[in-house]
Amino acid sequence: MRRTTSICRFFAGQEICTTVDEYMDYSMHMPTTRAIALFVETIRNALGFRRSIAKARQLEIPVVVCKVGRTEVSARQAFSHTGAIAGDSDTFDALLERYGAVKVDSLEQLLSTATLLSNPRKPSCEGFAMFTDSGGLCGLAGDRGATLGTNFTPLREETNKALKEPMPLSSPNNPLDAMSDDRYESEFMTIDAALEAHSVTDKPMFVLSSYTGFPQNRAMEKCRAADVPFIIGQDNALTAAKNFLSYPRANDGELVTRHQRGTFCRR
Repeated sequence: MRRTTSICRFFAGQEICTTVDEYMDYSMHMPTTRAIALFVETIRNALGFRRSIAKARQLEIPVVVCKVGRTEVSARQAFSHTGAIAGDSDTFDALLERYGAVKVDSLEQLLSTATLLSNPRKPSCEGFAMFTDSGGLCGLAGDRGATLGTNFTPLREETNKALKEPMPLSSPNNPLDAMSDDRYESEFMTIDAALEAHSVTDKPMFVLSSYTGFPQNRAMEKCRAADVPFIIGQDNALTAAKNFLSYPRANDGELVTRHQRGTFCRR
């Protein structure tokens, strides 16, 4: 087990002594657990896993799963690596769907989705808004959002009017290029501005950085201190947002106590 400031990680390995479901049960008894993220090759104790994933749903703890071994090449690798038999992917997917778990396709999606679902502000089915400092990135987000199945909710008329005041030459839309003419002097799209916005609303939001090749430590630490999710990479963010917003529907709306529109900002 490894523990950081906000993440507790367990490594089951070949599950010789402890199986994935037993780690899940232990995690669910920890008062700090908000979500469970699983990277698995196989499920060695199928009945135990079914009980644990059902228990997580009952306790309102989201479970996010990245399952390898879905192709012949990957299944052979899993068997040669740990002796794991990957099993039937359709059956496994049906089990996840039955208990409202979220299936993802990469480690980046696993961590990004679990990060959003672990946030104390609950997801909604109403879509989200994206604010960037680049018109080009707005267009890219629109294209990628359509491909990934994310939902950009239309801005309300009162929101459009409010945005016109600081940006009179812009045409408010969602995604929104939120930089004004004095973009090089504006503090509108800084981390501090995003955290201030988070402090005056009860809506879920997160900060996205598209600078995947640069250190993000200072920004990440600021967001962590304010309990604001920080995600690197636009596709990771759009996929996580889609999973975040669709989670209540996957669980029959049981976890939604108040409708909120999710928003996120980019720096």
